[in-house]
Amino acid sequence: MKTLECPNCHFENPENTKFCGNCATPLPVSEETLNSPTETLETPTFALRTGSVLSNRYEIIEEIGKGGMSRVYKSLDREINEKIALKLIRPEIASNKTIIERFRNELRMARRISHKNVCRMFDLGRDGDNQFITMEYVSGEDLKKSIRRMGPLTIWKAISVSKQICHGLSEAHRLGVVHRDLKPHNIMIDREGNVRIMDFGIAISQEAKGITDPNIMIGTPQYLSPEQVEGEKADQRSDIYSLGIIIFEMVTAQVPFDGETTLSIAVKHKTEIPRDPREFNSQVPEDLSQLILRCLEKEPAKRYPSAEELCAGLTHIEQNLPTKETTVSRIDIGQKARALTWNMKKAATIFLAVVVIGLVGYFFFNHFQNKKNPGAVQLGPKKWTKSIVVLPFRDLSPVKDQEPLYLLITDTLVVSLHSFKEFRVIPTKSAQMYQDSKKDIKTIGDELNVDHVLEGTLFRSGNNIRVTVQVSNVKNESIIWADIFEKPQDELKNLQEDIVKAVAAALGVKQVDKRFVTVATQASSSLLADKYYSRARHFEISLYHTKSERDFEICVQNYLKVIESYPNDALTFWRLGIVYEQRFHQTQDKECLDQMFQYFKRSFGIDPDFALANIGLGWSYFYKEDNEWAFQYFKRAYELDPDNAEVNFHLGSFYMSIGLWENGLNRYSRAIELDPMPLNFVNWYNLRAKCCGFLGRFEQAVDYIEEALEIQPDLAFYITYTWQLIMQKKYDEANAQIAIMKKLTPDSQDVRRYQALWYAATGDKERALSLIQRDDEKYGYIFTTIYALLGMKEEALKNIERGIDVGFEKSQSCYYPFPYLQNNPCLETLRNDPRFLKIMNEAKRNYDLKLIRFGDLGT
Repeated sequence: MKTLECPNCHFENPENTKFCGNCATPLPVSEETLNSPTETLETPTFALRTGSVLSNRYEIIEEIGKGGMSRVYKSLDREINEKIALKLIRPEIASNKTIIERFRNELRMARRISHKNVCRMFDLGRDGDNQFITMEYVSGEDLKKSIRRMGPLTIWKAISVSKQICHGLSEAHRLGVVHRDLKPHNIMIDREGNVRIMDFGIAISQEAKGITDPNIMIGTPQYLSPEQVEGEKADQRSDIYSLGIIIFEMVTAQVPFDGETTLSIAVKHKTEIPRDPREFNSQVPEDLSQLILRCLEKEPAKRYPSAEELCAGLTHIEQNLPTKETTVSRIDIGQKARALTWNMKKAATIFLAVVVIGLVGYFFFNHFQNKKNPGAVQLGPKKWTKSIVVLPFRDLSPVKDQEPLYLLITDTLVVSLHSFKEFRVIPTKSAQMYQDSKKDIKTIGDELNVDHVLEGTLFRSGNNIRVTVQVSNVKNESIIWADIFEKPQDELKNLQEDIVKAVAAALGVKQVDKRFVTVATQASSSLLADKYYSRARHFEISLYHTKSERDFEICVQNYLKVIESYPNDALTFWRLGIVYEQRFHQTQDKECLDQMFQYFKRSFGIDPDFALANIGLGWSYFYKEDNEWAFQYFKRAYELDPDNAEVNFHLGSFYMSIGLWENGLNRYSRAIELDPMPLNFVNWYNLRAKCCGFLGRFEQAVDYIEEALEIQPDLAFYITYTWQLIMQKKYDEANAQIAIMKKLTPDSQDVRRYQALWYAATGDKERALSLIQRDDEKYGYIFTTIYALLGMKEEALKNIERGIDVGFEKSQSCYYPFPYLQNNPCLETLRNDPRFLKIMNEAKRNYDLKLIRFGDLGT
C-alpha cells in the first residue's frame, strides 16, 4: 500500500489522503495525481499484487515497508504454511551483478547470526525478473514509527530497547559482521517488547574485499558515523555511533544532526558537536546523557570499544533509576499527546456524571448485523487471579453536594486497579447500576461474577477530604480489609494513590509501589457538570431511537459548544465522530462519513494514545473499504488497552463485518466477560449470539439468547432466537417466538419476514412468497434461506451473487462469507450445483486470506 509522509509529524498516511491522520496537517499532492503530461515519467512498475504468488510458493499478503533498495511484503510460505517477510529488490538494482553479490554476501553472513535479537534470514530467490530475499516475519512496529507515534520513550523503555540492540550487535560483531545501516527503521519491536535488528542489507564482513566501491557513503545520512561520511572502512565502533544516535532519538524524539540535504547532514557528523540530550528532555539522567555523547565521539577510539561495554554502561544506569518509572513530560518537549489512562478516566467520569443527572438508555453504537467465520482458534476465558467491583461511593456530606468529587474518586480507583494485570475490574458504568441498591454483597458479586466488592464513603469538611474504604469477600460476605484516608483537597491525587496501593496490597499484589500506574486527575467538576455536554449526550441517546433530524442538529450544536470551552478534548471530538457515524447509518449520506472522519482525526491528533480515537479511525478506513489500514488502527487500540470492554466490542464488530465470525465471537465474548452489564446490553449480547448461530453453533446461540432474555426482553433477541430455532427445525418453538414478536411490534417488517421464513421451512410456499413480495432488495440472508428452503435455486443463487456484489455498499458488511455458506443447513438444495461450489471455493479463498491478514491479534 502506498503512503504519504506528513511533512509536520512524519506520520505515514494512506495514498490520496488530504490531511494527516495524526496531526491533521494538509498533505502534499502526490506527483502521481498531477495530470500534466510534461511531468510524467515512464518508470517500470515495482510492486507485487496482493494474492500473487512468487516461485509457486510465496503468496503476497500485503506490503509492509519500502526503502531505496527494496519493497518488503508480508507473505505466506505455502510450503511450510508460515508467514515470512519477502524483500523484493528493485529491478535496476537486481540487474547489477555487483550489488546482487552484496546481497548474496548479506545472506551468507546473516545466516551465521543466530540470536533472539536478530531477524533470521532464509533465502535469496528469483522468479522471472523478480529477485527477492526471504526472512523471518516479525509482527510489530519499527522503532521509528513508535517514536513518531508516541514521542520520546520513557527512560526505562529506551534502556531496555538499547540493551537488546547491544545483545544482537554483540553476536554479529563476534562473527565479524558490521551492520553499517543501523537506524530505528530497521529495529522492530513486537507486542511483548522484544527487539529484532532487521535488514543487514548493507552489512559487510570485516574480511570481505572488493564488493563496495571506494569513497561511497553507505547508510542513512542521519545515522552515519563520521568515518562512513568519508567513505572509510567501518568497524563495530561505527555501529556504536549509530546506536548512540538511536538512543538520543529515543529519549528526545529527534536526531542530533539533521538538515535539508545529505551533504549538510554529513558535514555536521564530521564537524558539529552534538547537543546534550537533556536540553531537549530534562528527564534524561546525566549519566545516560554522558553515555550517549561518548557513543557520538567523532574519533572511533573515544567511543565504547564494543557493544558489550556499552551494554554494561546501560545496565549500570538502569540499576540507579528510581523503582517507580517516570513518564517523560510531553509538554516539556512540545508534544500534544496525553496519557491513555487519563482519557479512560475522563471518558468514564463524564459518562457517569451524565448518567447520574438522569440520562439512561442504550449506547447507540449499533454496528450492522453481520457475520463471522470458523477456522480461527477460539479464545478461552481470560485467567485473572482476582476480580473486583468498585461500587459508587456514598456522599456523607451534610448537603450531599460532593457528587462530582466522589464520582471522580470512584472512577480513578477503577482505572488504577485496572493497571494491575492480576485484576479483572468491572467497568464503572456496570457498577453504577448498583448505586443506592439494596442488594447484598453476595448477590452483587454473583451477578457480576467477581470475588471482591469495594465500598466507600466520602465526607468533606472545609478543604479536607475523608474517605473510608472497605473490601469484602463475596464468598463468605466478610470484610477482609478496611481503612480511613484523610488529606487536603489539593492532595487528592496522593489520596487516590494511597487508596489504590492499600487495596492492591490487601488483595495480595506484590511489589505494588514498583508496578503502580499513576492516574492523573485532570477532569474538573466544571467539565463534569458542563450543561452543553449533558444536553449533547441526551440528544445523542435520543437520536438512536428517534432518528430525528432535529435531535441530530441539537446534539451536534451542543457538542460544538463544548469544544468552544474545551478545544483540546479528544473525547468530545470522538463523540462527534460517533454521532456522524450513527447519522450515516440512518441516512446513508456520504457527507456524514466525511464529517465523521474529520472528527475522529481531530480526536486522534489531540491524543494518539486514546484507544477509542484509534477505533474511530479504524471505522473510518473500514468505510473507505481499506481494511488493511482499518485493521492497523483497530489492532493498535487493542494493544493500547486489551482489557477495555468497549475496544473488544468494536473489534468484534470489525471482524463480524469482514466475515471473520469466529474472531468476532471471541471479541464479543471477551467484551461481555469484561463488562457483563453494559449499557448497550441488547446489542452486545445479540451480536454474540448471532455470531454463534452463523457459525452453526445453534444450541450455544440459544443459550446466550435465553440468558439475555432473563435480564431484558427485547425484539432483537426474539428475532435471533427464531432464526436459531428454525435452523434446528424446532418449528413449534419458533412459531411461539414469532407470536411474541407480533405482540411487541405487529407491523414490523422483521416479523413479516420471519413469518415468511417459518412458512418456507414448513413447506407453505404460497404464504411465504406472498409475505416477501413487497420487498425490493432481496439479497439478504433471510430471503436466500427462504428461496433455498422452497427449492428455488435460481433465485437463491442470484441472491447470493447480488449480496456479494452490493452487500458492503448497502449495509457496510461482507455478505455471504464462507462460514455462512458452509454452516447454514437450509442451503442443502444448493450444495451440488456447480455455481454454488464455485462461489464456495472463492469464498473460502477470501476467508483464508483474511484470516492471514487480520487474524494476528493475540489473546
